[in-house]
Amino acid sequence: MEDKANDSDAPKEESTPFIAELFFDREIDLKSVPLLDSLRKYCGSAEFEGDPANAKLVFLVSAPENISASIKVTLSSSSFNVENVPDYASSFRQSWSWRTAKDIVQTCSHIVRVSDEFDGNVNYRDRVSTMRNVIRALVECTACNAVHFQMTQQFIKTEGYVASFNEPATDRLFGFINVRFFKIHDSDDMLMDTIGLNSMGLEDLQCSFKKYNPKDISNVLYNAAYYLFDNGNVIMDDDTVQGVKRTDKWVCRRTRSLVIPKRTVIDVAPGFFK
Repeated sequence: MEDKANDSDAPKEESTPFIAELFFDREIDLKSVPLLDSLRKYCGSAEFEGDPANAKLVFLVSAPENISASIKVTLSSSSFNVENVPDYASSFRQSWSWRTAKDIVQTCSHIVRVSDEFDGNVNYRDRVSTMRNVIRALVECTACNAVHFQMTQQFIKTEGYVASFNEPATDRLFGFINVRFFKIHDSDDMLMDTIGLNSMGLEDLQCSFKKYNPKDISNVLYNAAYYLFDNGNVIMDDDTVQGVKRTDKWVCRRTRSLVIPKRTVIDVAPGFFK
């Protein structure tokens, strides 16, 4: 079942940290696994910070490509009750690479929450690279059952996440970008948007349409999202992006998002050529 678009919520422009949740079907003791060794394997550098007696563990880690780009990463564990499964309903619906994630999540009993405390001096590319590798390290050394990306509303299989690092099909934004699908209330219109760019300080995209195949629109938005990630907020009003066909040049305009979280997005007008 698809999510329904709802325009009744108040505008929301706050910047949030990257947050991922690792789900386990058993209790996990973070101090009993080789976290630091695993982090050092995949990140440029990693050091433990804080008091080992604290319930939360804090690490200072850097991007593998830029050892000077350091961010703090906090890990905390908690129990998970099956009664909380409905809280993730939207993420289950928007997890296109794993449609049966709920079957696994409802067997889990514990969560490890991973979040970053980023410095404004660290650019978003290094931040994404660092957190991607932090999560990779945690997935491999803890053998978790599922990964939930809170900022992009999706569950991902652990083996799929690890595979996203493999050449030649490395996906630098796997988990950190999602394209969502909605049906508009009382209408045949459909809406798709990206989520994830906004948390990097970039602009997400949206596209409302009727006659197109959602898979084709998804490809358009993914391609545009990667373009923005590589180049920054360079798409201006009345600029164009490639549509479904190679010859399509669809016009872009900034507007308020039609669905939550409320934010400024780049609206891509299908079939509207410049």
